[in-house]
Amino acid sequence: MSRLILFLVSVMLLLNSGARAEEIYLNCIFTRNANTQISLSYNTDSKTGKQYVGQGLFIPYDLELSNSDITLIRKYEGKFVQSWNINRYNGNASFYSAESTAPAIYFCTKVNQKF
Repeated sequence: MSRLILFLVSVMLLLNSGARAEEIYLNCIFTRNANTQISLSYNTDSKTGKQYVGQGLFIPYDLELSNSDITLIRKYEGKFVQSWNINRYNGNASFYSAESTAPAIYFCTKVNQKF
């Protein structure tokens, strides 16, 4: 009986602690044109990311996290397609594409919800 009570108390504490999967949203502004904005999100539990392209549609990414960077990578049939590399400290972001030789530079900020 005491084990059951201990288990129930543990579950209640875990639920109240806010230990839930959370999607973190970023708003990224192209440094050469402030009118060009991209909305991104990532989820650390599922190790996935999204680039929103409008009308509820998004491009899925795989997520890699380090102490300093958030990296969203998209591959097709094992080949690199595109990626985002976002510095966690200053918000500077580089968008790399298989179609381009130079990265596009953005500045990202955390927002409370997707646009």
